[in-house]
Amino acid sequence: MGLHCISFMIKHFRLATLTLAATWMLAALLAIAPAYATSLVVVVDAGHGGTAPAGTMAERTLSSPNNATSPGKKFKEKDLTLDLAGRTIRALNALPKQGAFNVKAVPTRTTDVNLNMAERAKITRDAGAVIFVSIHFNAANGKVLGSRGVIRAKTYSKSYGTDHAYAMALADCTNKVLRTYLPGGTARVQDDSELHGGKGSNLFHQFGLSKKTETMPACFLEVEFLDVPDFEALLVNKKDELFDKLAAALALELRAQAIATSGTKR
Repeated sequence: MGLHCISFMIKHFRLATLTLAATWMLAALLAIAPAYATSLVVVVDAGHGGTAPAGTMAERTLSSPNNATSPGKKFKEKDLTLDLAGRTIRALNALPKQGAFNVKAVPTRTTDVNLNMAERAKITRDAGAVIFVSIHFNAANGKVLGSRGVIRAKTYSKSYGTDHAYAMALADCTNKVLRTYLPGGTARVQDDSELHGGKGSNLFHQFGLSKKTETMPACFLEVEFLDVPDFEALLVNKKDELFDKLAAALALELRAQAIATSGTKR
């Protein structure tokens, strides 16, 4: 066999060996890729809390301890928000990774305390949240039903369209669960222009002070109207069942929204 032929065989053997090694390496990387999932954080805020106001209106940090109360005084909004937020966080953190994404939830409060709006905003920034939701319960005239998403008014918002779509998705999510128990309510989105004499939400104001949160999808989710007697009766009889279903539905929707938001930033 000539030297030229031997040299040719050696070169091709080396190339084949390198190609095979590269193939094995690629396969190994693909196999472990899910272990290196992109981590996404969702902050789930339990609205209100404690027994006294926190912060001041002058500093745009004011948070009230409680707003809505059920007709028979059996339930306070601040307690229900803490309960549902906790269940939602546990449900979301129990979900498996989805593709390359590992979505986890972080609370603002886990006890009966009232954090001012600057503190809630700081927790959100420090967590590196990609989306934010504050759980609330509504009150009107005792006759209205339906989930509401509340977002920053277009006048002040840098992401009104994104916030509107996000809030509508969450309101639809909880409203579908609730309507299996109490028919008649509709899901809607409204802005915060009626809050604080037209100044809007103090929390949204705080978000607007930081580049990290000024365009982050955020909303208050007014899950249901707490002043409706039929809703109070439902809570008396089936609160655990209802809240577990709401939490499970919210966990799935929040995971989907976090992943979708991450995709738009890439």
